[in-house]
Amino acid sequence: MTPNILPNRLRRLPALWALLLLAAPAAALALPDIKIADYDADARIITLEGESFVRSGAALYVDGDPVAIRSLTSTRITSGPFTLDDGTHEVLLVDSTGEDIHMLAVGVSGPPGPAGPQGPPGLVYRRNWSSYASYEVGDYVQYHGSLYIAKVKHRGGSTPNVATTCWIPLSITAGPPGPAGPKGETGATGPQGPRGYAGPAGTVGAPGPQGTAGHKGDTGSRGATGAQGPIG
Repeated sequence: MTPNILPNRLRRLPALWALLLLAAPAAALALPDIKIADYDADARIITLEGESFVRSGAALYVDGDPVAIRSLTSTRITSGPFTLDDGTHEVLLVDSTGEDIHMLAVGVSGPPGPAGPQGPPGLVYRRNWSSYASYEVGDYVQYHGSLYIAKVKHRGGSTPNVATTCWIPLSITAGPPGPAGPKGETGATGPQGPRGYAGPAGTVGAPGPQGTAGHKGDTGSRGATGAQGPIG
């Protein structure tokens, strides 16, 4: 089977590729070699990515029609520009002998759908509540420490904590503090801290009061004889 015969047969017999797959030896098929087949509708090109593509004499067919190959490496094939309609298409890649057949389906996405409807507005913080202001649904205000969200469109009126038909509380002011808890157990003694530095010397204190008289001391020992006095 030669390349110039295969395209004609593909156009005349759309199911011929199935017969080729059944009749060809298992070693000649390389169906897992194509990993990705993607069609770029803007650039109008198809890109195949895989392994071990035959770089000599390869031919590309989409739905049985030949498609020009713009660039080819062993792992990537890029076609020339052509147009594909929305839907799924058959992609065939054959070598120069017509025996090595790669086949994969490629889908073409349709144009994006219309934009969805506008979503509801989000919450809008309007700071402190005012009886002169107008409020939309989703506006929320602060009143006496609590937050309230408007559930209907309205103007002024009663305060949010009273006008429950217009406002829903988002948060409530905290209540008074609870009673003190019981005293905890004494913790374990910590380790001895390092010795501190010596402090500076203090100032001299004032003299203390006069002490009481001491006890009479014992008689001392006899002193030595004095020197001879002058002759009279």
